[in-house]
Amino acid sequence: MTKVKVKDEEQHLTLEDLINEKTDQAVTDGASSDLVSLIAIKELTDLEKIKVVTRLKAEQVPIMTKLYLYSETFNVPFMKKLADNIAQLQISIGGLGRRELVRVVNQAQPEIMEKQRGLFAKKEVFR
Repeated sequence: MTKVKVKDEEQHLTLEDLINEKTDQAVTDGASSDLVSLIAIKELTDLEKIKVVTRLKAEQVPIMTKLYLYSETFNVPFMKKLADNIAQLQISIGGLGRRELVRVVNQAQPEIMEKQRGLFAKKEVFR
């Protein structure tokens, strides 16, 4: 998180603020590939959508469902927090979450033809 000092006030710049600003800029500039990348990054990093972006195994789904239902039915916040922590920790098993982000960003970028320079001619984002 970056701190920005404005007239003796500290304001925190979050990833969401930055993405929203860049999304607005991409819409006004008409940069569709940038817009797709920004929307994908926003969706994949949104913890409010934890149930959608996590990687649960089939046998974990009934267990997680029971944790959420128990939490809602009996008003036990600990159970919801436990289920959310499990879901958050399984978003990027083996770094797959990061690879998804990189793949989405790379696919949205227009292909640029470069001179072949040995083995490392094609450069990727986040390399």
